[in-house]
Amino acid sequence: GKARAFVGLGLVCHLQEFSVESASYWYLRSHHTTHFAAWVGLTAIACVTLTATFFCFQDESPDESRRYAATPSSSEENLRSSFCDHLRGLSMVIRDPVLLLVACVHALFMFYHVGMLTTHVSYGSLLGVRLEDMVLPGAVVHAVSLIFPVLLTVMMPYLCVWNMLIASHVFHGLGYVFCGPYAVLVDPYESMFFTGLAGSIGHHLCTPAEHTLVSQRAGKQNQGSCQAALVAFGSLGAAIAVPLYNRVLFDATASGLDKARCPMVSLLVAALCSALSCVAKRLDRASEAPAAPAVPQTKGPYMTLLQAGRGPRGKAPQEAEPWVHELEFGPL
Repeated sequence: GKARAFVGLGLVCHLQEFSVESASYWYLRSHHTTHFAAWVGLTAIACVTLTATFFCFQDESPDESRRYAATPSSSEENLRSSFCDHLRGLSMVIRDPVLLLVACVHALFMFYHVGMLTTHVSYGSLLGVRLEDMVLPGAVVHAVSLIFPVLLTVMMPYLCVWNMLIASHVFHGLGYVFCGPYAVLVDPYESMFFTGLAGSIGHHLCTPAEHTLVSQRAGKQNQGSCQAALVAFGSLGAAIAVPLYNRVLFDATASGLDKARCPMVSLLVAALCSALSCVAKRLDRASEAPAAPAVPQTKGPYMTLLQAGRGPRGKAPQEAEPWVHELEFGPL
């Protein structure tokens, strides 16, 4: 159910991206002398978003959080509490090997994705593609791939979340194959359609898979802090990628296959993400199959009242492990 909800949110974002790509293509084809109309339109969209956020969403937080929010307190206390919640989420992610690997994979994903995204226009210009022609493949790909979230929602019960995460990086890597060697050696304009389609499928698989994995590993009260920790890892990867891709990897004077330096680096990092996802999957499978607990020894076929009323190590029945309540007692 969680994975399907995240896929539905991805579909909404996909529709928004399709609208933005279509509007951008129409705007660039109009050849305006100034960009004042674009800034006015973006400002209006931002105002509508803020209005909907403040007035159209109800607070559905737990009672404890609602009482805490209603209690008058200083801004320093609120800031300290938020900072402590963030540190708690980071500590939970670091202590859990599976969540730590997922966070590292997300950081690497943001590294190769944001890094290539910031050099996309410069790279297309280096290959001789006009700016308005760079927007059209994105709009076409978003229109074609609108059917994919619907198919993914139907297929979700038969898919493994880990396989979705691994496949997402495989599709991203395939997109960088078209964006790099194929674009330089064959056709740069045609490669944008294949790159966009592979990247769109990868995004539809990656986002719900990561959020579902974090929600499965984290407790109910720590969902928000762990998701925020995942975003913090991703922001770190993006912050490193922007100067590295733009100032070190990209070269406007490159020739031949050296032009594809940025997509080739992204391809290698995407392959590394797939490998780390496989390792995280094995760790998750190992943690789901703990060793069977030893059944307490009894004298004969009967269990004494002391053994029936006490769990291992003297715990009360409600504090004992779940298997204690599933024991079948002998006849009294």
